[in-house]
Amino acid sequence: MLSKIHQEYKEFHPKKLEKYLEKIDEEGTHEAKIKVDEISRRMYEFVLGKLIEKYDDNWWYEGIPNNVRERCALDYERGKGKKEKEQYLKILDYQAIASKEWILFQEYFTISKKGNKEKKLNWLVKLNDIRNITHHAEKWPAEKEQVQTIRKIHKHVMEKFV
Repeated sequence: MLSKIHQEYKEFHPKKLEKYLEKIDEEGTHEAKIKVDEISRRMYEFVLGKLIEKYDDNWWYEGIPNNVRERCALDYERGKGKKEKEQYLKILDYQAIASKEWILFQEYFTISKKGNKEKKLNWLVKLNDIRNITHHAEKWPAEKEQVQTIRKIHKHVMEKFV
């Protein structure tokens, strides 16, 4: 809100506003939104492809954790069957899937070599948090650091998830 006032009245410049304006990246937020969509599409195609490759027709039941399948089925019912169940997968579901199928996905989902499996998958939580900013106008804009995080994740996913 303060930045909107500042845009209209340039002389309005409280200290908190200056610090805020130094941290945000409106143009980068537009870029991040596009990159988040690309990441999401690539993960969807890649993860499903790997699970189908491993489990064939049973991929949904063997590769997707029960709680994720149940939530997707519920969303499918709420959507009156207009989409396939797997189209209701969310970013954090990939964390659960990769965790369940760690041997299959470890080399792809590991960005940082440090830490245990949970720490290695934590980038999906960050991605989801930033997605909540980039895809909800009332939460705009993202901070410069968040835009950089999306660029890093995007680079990793585009290189590894092929």
